[in-house]
Amino acid sequence: IHGTIQHISITESNIIGYHYVGGIAGQLYDNSIIKHCNINIKVNGNNYVGGIAGALQNHSKIQDCNNTGSVISGNYYIGGIAGSVSVNSHVQVCHNTGKISGENYIGGVSGELKENSTVQSCYNTGQSKANFTVGGVAGTISNNSQINACYNIGEITGRTYVGGIAGRLTEISKIQFCYNTGEIKEASHSGGVAGCLMNNSEIQSCYNTGKITGHYQIGGVAGELQKNSTIQSCYNTG
Repeated sequence: IHGTIQHISITESNIIGYHYVGGIAGQLYDNSIIKHCNINIKVNGNNYVGGIAGALQNHSKIQDCNNTGSVISGNYYIGGIAGSVSVNSHVQVCHNTGKISGENYIGGVSGELKENSTVQSCYNTGQSKANFTVGGVAGTISNNSQINACYNIGEITGRTYVGGIAGRLTEISKIQFCYNTGEIKEASHSGGVAGCLMNNSEIQSCYNTGKITGHYQIGGVAGELQKNSTIQSCYNTG
Protein backbone atom coordinates (compact mmCIF):
# COMPACT_ATOMS: atom_id res chain seq x y z
CA ILE A 1 0.00 0.00 0.00
CA HIS A 2 0.91 3.65 -0.33
CA GLY A 3 -1.17 5.62 2.20
CA THR A 4 -2.75 5.20 5.65
CA ILE A 5 -4.84 2.38 7.15
CA GLN A 6 -6.31 2.78 10.62
CA HIS A 7 -8.92 1.47 13.08
CA ILE A 8 -9.36 -2.01 11.57
CA SER A 9 -10.08 -5.29 13.38
CA ILE A 10 -9.99 -8.66 11.58
CA THR A 11 -10.88 -12.03 13.13
CA GLU A 12 -11.56 -15.60 12.05
CA SER A 13 -9.70 -15.42 8.74
CA ASN A 14 -7.01 -17.54 7.12
CA ILE A 15 -4.63 -15.70 4.77
CA ILE A 16 -2.35 -17.76 2.51
CA GLY A 17 0.16 -16.32 0.06
CA TYR A 18 3.72 -16.66 -1.20
CA HIS A 19 5.85 -13.48 -0.83
CA TYR A 20 4.87 -10.29 1.06
CA VAL A 21 1.91 -11.63 2.99
CA GLY A 22 0.28 -9.73 5.89
CA GLY A 23 -2.87 -9.74 7.95
CA ILE A 24 -3.65 -6.21 6.74
CA ALA A 25 -1.13 -5.43 3.97
CA GLY A 26 1.49 -7.29 2.01
CA GLN A 27 3.90 -4.35 1.75
CA LEU A 28 4.07 -0.72 2.94
CA TYR A 29 6.31 1.85 1.25
CA ASP A 30 6.95 5.59 0.86
CA ASN A 31 5.68 7.04 4.16
CA SER A 32 2.73 4.66 4.52
CA ILE A 33 1.18 4.03 7.95
CA ILE A 34 -0.90 1.33 9.63
CA LYS A 35 -2.18 2.32 13.08
CA HIS A 36 -4.74 1.37 15.73
CA CYS A 37 -5.44 -2.09 14.27
CA ASN A 38 -6.10 -5.50 15.84
CA ILE A 39 -5.64 -8.85 14.12
CA ASN A 40 -6.63 -12.37 15.23
CA ILE A 41 -6.14 -14.59 12.20
CA LYS A 42 -3.82 -17.21 10.69
CA VAL A 43 -1.26 -15.98 8.17
CA ASN A 44 0.89 -18.32 6.09
CA GLY A 45 3.39 -17.59 3.33
CA ASN A 46 6.91 -18.29 2.14
CA ASN A 47 9.02 -15.12 2.54
CA TYR A 48 8.21 -11.73 4.14
CA VAL A 49 5.22 -12.73 6.24
CA GLY A 50 3.79 -10.67 9.12
CA GLY A 51 0.74 -10.56 11.35
CA ILE A 52 0.08 -6.94 10.30
CA ALA A 53 2.27 -6.48 7.18
CA GLY A 54 4.70 -8.56 5.19
CA ALA A 55 7.24 -5.72 4.90
CA LEU A 56 7.76 -1.99 5.58
CA GLN A 57 10.21 0.19 3.70
CA ASN A 58 11.04 3.81 2.84
CA HIS A 59 9.91 5.72 5.95
CA SER A 60 6.83 3.61 6.66
CA LYS A 61 5.35 2.88 10.10
CA ILE A 62 3.17 0.47 12.07
CA GLN A 63 1.90 2.01 15.30
CA ASP A 64 -0.43 0.88 18.11
CA CYS A 65 -1.27 -2.45 16.48
CA ASN A 66 -1.72 -5.91 18.00
CA ASN A 67 -1.59 -9.41 16.62
CA THR A 68 -3.18 -12.24 18.61
CA GLY A 69 -3.33 -14.69 15.69
CA SER A 70 -2.78 -18.31 16.56
CA VAL A 71 -0.06 -18.98 13.94
CA ILE A 72 2.14 -16.83 11.72
CA SER A 73 4.28 -19.18 9.62
CA GLY A 74 6.56 -19.22 6.61
CA ASN A 75 10.15 -19.71 5.52
CA TYR A 76 12.32 -16.53 5.66
CA TYR A 77 11.62 -13.11 7.27
CA ILE A 78 8.63 -13.90 9.47
CA GLY A 79 7.34 -11.61 12.26
CA GLY A 80 4.37 -11.29 14.58
CA ILE A 81 3.89 -7.69 13.41
CA ALA A 82 6.06 -7.42 10.24
CA GLY A 83 8.28 -9.76 8.28
CA SER A 84 10.81 -7.04 7.46
CA VAL A 85 11.32 -3.40 8.53
CA SER A 86 13.80 -1.43 6.40
CA VAL A 87 14.96 1.97 5.11
CA ASN A 88 14.05 4.35 7.97
CA SER A 89 10.85 2.51 8.88
CA HIS A 90 9.47 1.97 12.38
CA VAL A 91 7.28 -0.29 14.52
CA GLN A 92 6.05 1.43 17.67
CA VAL A 93 3.82 0.44 20.61
CA CYS A 94 2.77 -2.92 19.17
CA HIS A 95 2.50 -6.42 20.61
CA ASN A 96 2.23 -10.00 19.46
CA THR A 97 0.80 -12.99 21.32
CA GLY A 98 0.63 -15.41 18.38
CA LYS A 99 2.95 -18.33 17.65
CA ILE A 100 5.64 -17.55 15.07
CA SER A 101 7.50 -20.22 13.10
CA GLY A 102 9.81 -20.40 10.10
CA GLU A 103 13.26 -21.37 8.83
CA ASN A 104 15.42 -18.23 9.18
CA TYR A 105 15.10 -14.58 10.33
CA ILE A 106 12.14 -15.03 12.68
CA GLY A 107 11.00 -12.53 15.35
CA GLY A 108 8.12 -12.03 17.75
CA VAL A 109 7.71 -8.49 16.36
CA SER A 110 9.83 -8.42 13.17
CA GLY A 111 11.91 -11.01 11.35
CA GLU A 112 14.37 -8.41 10.05
CA LEU A 113 15.25 -4.85 11.05
CA LYS A 114 17.71 -2.94 8.85
CA GLU A 115 18.86 0.36 7.32
CA ASN A 116 18.23 2.91 10.11
CA SER A 117 14.95 1.36 11.24
CA THR A 118 13.61 0.86 14.78
CA VAL A 119 11.32 -1.23 16.92
CA GLN A 120 10.29 0.73 20.00
CA SER A 121 8.03 0.11 23.03
CA CYS A 122 6.86 -3.27 21.75
CA TYR A 123 6.53 -6.69 23.35
CA ASN A 124 6.03 -10.33 22.48
CA THR A 125 4.42 -13.11 24.54
CA GLY A 126 4.04 -15.68 21.76
CA GLN A 127 6.27 -18.67 21.09
CA SER A 128 8.93 -18.18 18.39
CA LYS A 129 10.53 -21.15 16.64
CA ALA A 130 13.07 -21.37 13.79
CA ASN A 131 16.18 -23.20 12.74
CA PHE A 132 18.36 -20.08 12.41
CA THR A 133 18.41 -16.44 13.56
CA VAL A 134 15.41 -16.10 15.83
CA GLY A 135 14.62 -13.59 18.59
CA GLY A 136 11.80 -12.68 20.93
CA VAL A 137 11.52 -9.25 19.27
CA ALA A 138 13.56 -9.49 16.03
CA GLY A 139 15.48 -12.17 14.19
CA THR A 140 18.28 -9.96 12.85
CA ILE A 141 19.22 -6.26 13.25
CA SER A 142 21.63 -4.53 10.88
CA ASN A 143 22.76 -1.27 9.26
CA ASN A 144 22.48 1.13 12.21
CA SER A 145 19.05 -0.09 13.36
CA GLN A 146 17.82 -0.26 16.96
CA ILE A 147 15.45 -2.01 19.36
CA ASN A 148 14.46 0.27 22.25
CA ALA A 149 12.36 -0.31 25.37
CA CYS A 150 10.99 -3.71 24.34
CA TYR A 151 10.54 -7.03 26.12
CA ASN A 152 9.88 -10.69 25.44
CA ILE A 153 8.29 -13.31 27.69
CA GLY A 154 7.60 -15.92 25.00
CA GLU A 155 9.51 -19.19 24.66
CA ILE A 156 12.15 -19.21 21.89
CA THR A 157 13.47 -22.34 20.19
CA GLY A 158 16.16 -22.51 17.52
CA ARG A 159 19.41 -24.16 16.40
CA THR A 160 21.79 -21.19 16.09
CA TYR A 161 21.79 -17.40 16.59
CA VAL A 162 18.99 -17.31 19.13
CA GLY A 163 18.31 -14.43 21.54
CA GLY A 164 15.70 -13.28 24.02
CA ILE A 165 15.44 -9.97 22.16
CA ALA A 166 17.30 -10.61 18.86
CA GLY A 167 19.10 -13.49 17.24
CA ARG A 168 21.91 -11.44 15.72
CA LEU A 169 23.13 -7.80 15.56
CA THR A 170 25.55 -6.49 12.97
CA GLU A 171 26.79 -3.27 11.34
CA ILE A 172 26.54 -0.72 14.19
CA SER A 173 23.17 -1.85 15.50
CA LYS A 174 21.93 -1.54 19.09
CA ILE A 175 19.56 -3.02 21.67
CA GLN A 176 18.87 -0.82 24.69
CA PHE A 177 16.52 -0.70 27.68
CA CYS A 178 15.12 -4.17 26.94
CA TYR A 179 14.59 -7.40 28.88
CA ASN A 180 13.77 -11.04 28.36
CA THR A 181 12.08 -13.49 30.73
CA GLY A 182 11.25 -16.15 28.12
CA GLU A 183 12.96 -19.54 28.05
CA ILE A 184 15.53 -20.14 25.29
CA LYS A 185 15.84 -23.77 24.20
CA GLU A 186 18.04 -26.12 22.15
CA ALA A 187 20.31 -23.41 20.72
CA SER A 188 23.96 -22.65 20.00
CA HIS A 189 25.27 -19.06 19.68
CA SER A 190 22.46 -18.04 22.01
CA GLY A 191 22.01 -15.40 24.72
CA GLY A 192 19.43 -13.99 27.06
CA VAL A 193 19.37 -10.73 25.08
CA ALA A 194 21.12 -11.61 21.78
CA GLY A 195 22.73 -14.64 20.22
CA CYS A 196 25.58 -12.81 18.49
CA LEU A 197 26.94 -9.24 18.16
CA MET A 198 29.31 -8.28 15.36
CA ASN A 199 30.66 -5.24 13.51
CA ASN A 200 30.52 -2.54 16.21
CA SER A 201 27.10 -3.48 17.58
CA GLU A 202 25.99 -2.85 21.16
CA ILE A 203 23.71 -4.01 23.96
CA GLN A 204 23.10 -1.42 26.66
CA SER A 205 21.01 -1.37 29.87
CA CYS A 206 19.33 -4.74 29.30
CA TYR A 207 18.75 -7.88 31.37
CA ASN A 208 17.67 -11.50 31.17
CA THR A 209 15.92 -13.69 33.74
CA GLY A 210 14.91 -16.49 31.36
CA LYS A 211 16.34 -20.00 31.46
CA ILE A 212 18.79 -20.81 28.66
CA THR A 213 19.67 -24.32 27.49
CA GLY A 214 21.85 -25.13 24.51
CA HIS A 215 25.02 -26.70 23.14
CA TYR A 216 27.88 -24.17 22.83
CA GLN A 217 28.57 -20.42 22.91
CA ILE A 218 25.79 -19.72 25.41
CA GLY A 219 25.64 -16.49 27.45
CA GLY A 220 23.33 -14.86 29.96
CA VAL A 221 23.32 -11.66 27.91
CA ALA A 222 24.99 -12.68 24.61
CA GLY A 223 26.35 -15.91 23.23
CA GLU A 224 29.10 -14.38 21.10
CA LEU A 225 30.80 -10.97 20.58
CA GLN A 226 32.82 -10.14 17.47
CA LYS A 227 34.56 -7.17 15.82
CA ASN A 228 34.50 -4.34 18.35
CA SER A 229 31.02 -5.02 19.72
CA THR A 230 30.17 -4.14 23.32
CA ILE A 231 27.85 -4.92 26.25
CA GLN A 232 27.26 -2.21 28.88
CA SER A 233 25.17 -1.99 32.08
CA CYS A 234 23.51 -5.38 31.66
CA TYR A 235 22.85 -8.38 33.93
CA ASN A 236 21.53 -11.93 33.91
CA THR A 237 19.79 -14.00 36.62
CA GLY A 238 18.46 -16.78 34.36
